[in-house]
Amino acid sequence: MIRRDDWLEALHAALDRWRDVDYDRVTANCLLLIHDAVLAMTGEDRLLALGTSRDKVTTRRGMLALLAQHGGSDGILDAALGARIPLLWARTGDVAMIPTDDEPAFGIVDGMHVVCLEHSHGLAQLPLARAVAAWKVGA
Repeated sequence: MIRRDDWLEALHAALDRWRDVDYDRVTANCLLLIHDAVLAMTGEDRLLALGTSRDKVTTRRGMLALLAQHGGSDGILDAALGARIPLLWARTGDVAMIPTDDEPAFGIVDGMHVVCLEHSHGLAQLPLARAVAAWKVGA
């Protein structure tokens, strides 16, 4: 997986489309935010690589099946993006996981922050220093 020449502009455009979207466990969640960002940066649909599609996982049944098949959100990211990287290697455009009170938040690294989808608040920036796992997106 290789980032496009205009990956940074494409990433910011993808994130802008999510700016005012309220979190929904099925139709507007961290995994779909990451899917859209990775697709924008690389042109590769990683859900297709997992044998599914965005249309299928925006149904409760489809999302639950994908989560069960891979053992949770972090398992999906392991399968879609490959091995985790050391947190110190994470850079803008990579994916990171941050623990929260409810469930882990997954988002896109943007400088020293992780942009993720918050419940009823649209996008939020959490400190990258709180991340406990990261995945590389493209070269």
